Amino acid sequence: MNFKIKRVFAVVMRHLLLMKNPFELTSHLYWVLMDVVIFGFLVQSMNRQGDNSLNVATICILTNLAVCYVFARGAVSLASTLLKDLSDLSFVGLMATPITTAEWIASQIIVAAVSSGISFLMGFVCIGIFFRFNVFSSGLVLIPAIISLLISSWTLGIFMLSLVIIFGKKSSSSIHTVPWLFLPFSGVFYSVSILPTYCQKIASWLPMFHIFDGLTQYIKNGQSITFALLKSMGLNLIYFTVAITLFMIMFKRRKNIGLTRLELES
Repeated sequence: MNFKIKRVFAVVMRHLLLMKNPFELTSHLYWVLMDVVIFGFLVQSMNRQGDNSLNVATICILTNLAVCYVFARGAVSLASTLLKDLSDLSFVGLMATPITTAEWIASQIIVAAVSSGISFLMGFVCIGIFFRFNVFSSGLVLIPAIISLLISSWTLGIFMLSLVIIFGKKSSSSIHTVPWLFLPFSGVFYSVSILPTYCQKIASWLPMFHIFDGLTQYIKNGQSITFALLKSMGLNLIYFTVAITLFMIMFKRRKNIGLTRLELES
């Protein structure tokens, strides 16, 4: 069956209309605001300069915070779209239409990208208001970094889709916690070099670590981020392929069991 953009667009529009809910937007803003205020001012107070200007450590934290929600929120949003369909009892009806699995996954990825963009925009605004700092003052190097984090968010989101496909609504609490398990190993708030050796080895296999560490080194020392980007993209390619393959296997198995049971199981 041919890939139809209009079917993808229809699913995307359904979820974007749900985002118009003020409570949905508030959930985007709340955590971004809390992290920017708490961690931004915490680091600034610990490294205060006489003229109250932003120090390098604060700039690194603010830049990493602005882009970390591209990863975390995108992954949560991608998996949450399926949970919403299951809660609304609309997933089976959607799968009964001519939409293909590829079209459905593409629509989830687009919705996740929009959610990531909203979170980044809110972080950008909050940092500008509270610290009078422009995240893009680091340069256009931020754009490929954001693209890499987007791919990482889609990869983790698709892994979590497999989790939802197997365990159904019971996995809802895990969906909102899994992305945050990766942040301590990603170097968002501190250098991974202070972690135990085995934690540093775990971090080296995470594409997010290479982005955040690369941005930090770029801001502190002017070190090129190119090699970090290449390593991040390489890992993303591998993990994304594995995630898609795993999801297709799990989805086929679930269809054999029955998609209706997925909606009815609590």
